[in-house]
Parts: sequence; structure tokens; C-alpha cells
Amino acid sequence: MTVEKWTPERRMERTRAALIASARHVFATRGFEGASLDEIADAAGYTRGAIYRHFANKEDLFFAVSDAVNTEVLDAFAEELDLEAGSTLDDNRLAAATWMKAVAGNKEIWALNLEFSLYQFRNPSMQERSADQRRQNRATVASFMEHYWAELGIAPKVPLETITAILLNASDGFVQAAQVDADAEDLFATFLDLFIPAVMEGPHSHDERTSD
Repeated sequence: MTVEKWTPERRMERTRAALIASARHVFATRGFEGASLDEIADAAGYTRGAIYRHFANKEDLFFAVSDAVNTEVLDAFAEELDLEAGSTLDDNRLAAATWMKAVAGNKEIWALNLEFSLYQFRNPSMQERSADQRRQNRATVASFMEHYWAELGIAPKVPLETITAILLNASDGFVQAAQVDADAEDLFATFLDLFIPAVMEGPHSHDERTSD
């Protein structure tokens, strides 16, 4: 059996991933202000110096955690819907339930997203960096939607970036409401039922127009 050697690059990647995973839990539990770099490093099994070898400061680490969470949510959404089959993205009830499960159903992710929003509000100097990150996240989601909508023969009536921005902003509200409102998931599905046909055209919208 051949054992793969741990190159310096792989070691650095492993260390960075461990620090992000540790920071994710500490930030979700204690918030940005309450989180200690010493606690994060200790929980990951490293020293504080290891953090500074990978991140400029606590804020840089916080943004890295947010990036990792965004990627995880989208990956979980795709896997849960089994989109490789290309057959379920147009099921708004399933899409709403799956998205809520990935975001609102994970208390740690929900807490991190809320903490990140509060951090932006309290630190106006960081809003430009936050806006850049959100634009990148929208571009990722737009690319995701473009790929799978194309498989379903669906074309957007307006720029996909606009659709994505509306969906993500709406999602923020429904996810927040889901913490106290048991009907939030059904309301989100109803919103998708109304919104998606208004911004796309494809097999389903064509069928509706020619069914009379």
C-alpha cells in the first residue's frame, strides 16, 4: 500500500481547514466580539501564531468562515436535490424545503449568518468587502442556477444575476422568520411559486400558454 506524502502545501491546507472549522464553532457560539483567537487556535490544536500564518487578523478569518459556509450550503442544496439527474430544480416545494433545511435548519449556520450581518452593521468600514463577498456569492449561485435551468430547458426573462439577488435577499428574510414562524417554509415555497414563473420561460410556462 502506497502512503501519500504530506507535502508542505497539503499541511498548510489541512491547518487552514482546521482553523476555519474551529473558528466556525467559536464564532457561532460566542459571536465575533466574544471569540478569542487563542480559543480558536487551541480548539484546532494549534497556536495563535498558526492563525497569523494563514489569516491577516480575526476579521480575515471571519470572512473565510463565511465563504466556507456559503460553499457548504450550496453543495448541500445540490446534493440533497440530487441535481445530477436534472429533474427536481423546478419543484418549488422541494426546493424551498431543501434550502430551509440547509440554512435555517442548521443552527450553527443560521447563527453565523446572523452574526455576519450584525458585524457588517456595526462596522461600516467593512461594508465594501462584505458587498464584494456577496457579489461573489451571487455569481456562484447564478452559475449554479444557469447550469441546471439549462438542463431543464428553462431560460430567464431578466438577467440571472438580478434573479439571484432577489432570491438571496428574499431567502434571508424567510430564513430569519423560520426561527419563530412555523409557516415560513410554506410561505417561501409560495413565494417561489409566484416568482419563478414571472422571471423564467421554458417548457412549463409554454405549456401553460398553449393549454387553452
